[in-house]
Amino acid sequence: MAMDALEQRLAALEKRLEEAQRERQKSEAKQSKQDRELRALESCKIEDERHTAQLSKMVTSLEAKLESCKTQATEAEELAATNLNLFRRKQQELEEAELRASEREMEWAKCRKRKV
Repeated sequence: MAMDALEQRLAALEKRLEEAQRERQKSEAKQSKQDRELRALESCKIEDERHTAQLSKMVTSLEAKLESCKTQATEAEELAATNLNLFRRKQQELEEAELRASEREMEWAKCRKRKV
């Protein structure tokens, strides 16, 4: 009887050992899978950081271009205002000159009529 009990105990221990070994294999497989996933995520993170750096560089470049365009637009507006004012002043001077020329022509015509 003691021998049967020992054999049963040995069989139970062997069964537990096999179960523990299967659990260990499952755990190792799961660990290996999670390690692969972690490496993949780290790779994605590095790639994302690289893309973020490129995008940041592009944003900085575009902001500089935008600022340059704003400056050019402001300068163009100022130049247009200056040119418009110059045009209006010259137009007024032309109108005044035409008026004086018209007056001179009328005076000249009067003088010619007197001499005739």
